[in-house]
Amino acid sequence: PSDKSDGGLALDGRRYRGALELRHRGAGLTAVNIVPVDDYLLSVVPEEMPTDWPAEALKAQSVAARSFALKSRGRHAAEGYDLCTTTHCQLYKGIASEKTASTAAVRATRGEVLTYGGQPIEALFHTDSGGMTESSENVWGSHVPYLRAVRDTQTATMPWTKTVSTAALEKKLAAKGHAIGRLRAIELSPLAVGRAAKDRTASGRVKAMTAVGTKGRATLTGTAWRSLLGLKSALFSAKLTKDTVTFTGFGAGHGLGISQWGAKRLAGTGKSYADILHHYYTGVTLQTNSY
Repeated sequence: PSDKSDGGLALDGRRYRGALELRHRGAGLTAVNIVPVDDYLLSVVPEEMPTDWPAEALKAQSVAARSFALKSRGRHAAEGYDLCTTTHCQLYKGIASEKTASTAAVRATRGEVLTYGGQPIEALFHTDSGGMTESSENVWGSHVPYLRAVRDTQTATMPWTKTVSTAALEKKLAAKGHAIGRLRAIELSPLAVGRAAKDRTASGRVKAMTAVGTKGRATLTGTAWRSLLGLKSALFSAKLTKDTVTFTGFGAGHGLGISQWGAKRLAGTGKSYADILHHYYTGVTLQTNSY
């Protein structure tokens, strides 16, 4: 645009910094926003973290979001762009999302990136760890050296409970190819945050839980149960009564990387954004971006 003000360009009622490129794909047009990374972050950071949180937490979020964006370039190459605007990548809604506090955090950390082995890291984050984050192989199945389980300053945070009828659970299992008949028992060791068991990881998250029925058994990973039943996290216990199963747990999200509420608590104790980042990402380097 010839107008160099911050008014941006409008598309579908939203305004964006940078330029818009229209590409002919299939039967329609794809609008691609060509925007510098730090201008992109001005919209991302306030969408991902409350802007009334401590400045150091917002700075940590800014560096994580920048690192994730650089690591994820080309993620949607087949569709003709780098990043989408949804939670699949990072939430991005344009200029209307920008807030003073988050803009200050992005500006204060301009160009700073987390690297491992000289490359930007996939700086994942989640809402709350429940007391301890998770190692990547227990969620993804693959070992990522900088995504290791670490203890948080507080334990048993963000408690939650969800009750599911046995009929609903049986139906959901059957739909996934596990026809166990009538549910008779749940096999899962007791929950203790930060304590491993044969069916739990070092953080206490469920590694595997078995539902025993009149026609068979179904053993699923904690991540699979979380997805199947819409649980807030895999850090849970389960209790079967006559016709319901009650899940009680802590935390929210996959447990990898930064615990956002944990970052808020660390900032509240006087920790810097660099301290926060090094707490949650193991063996990483905080450097000025040269990409």
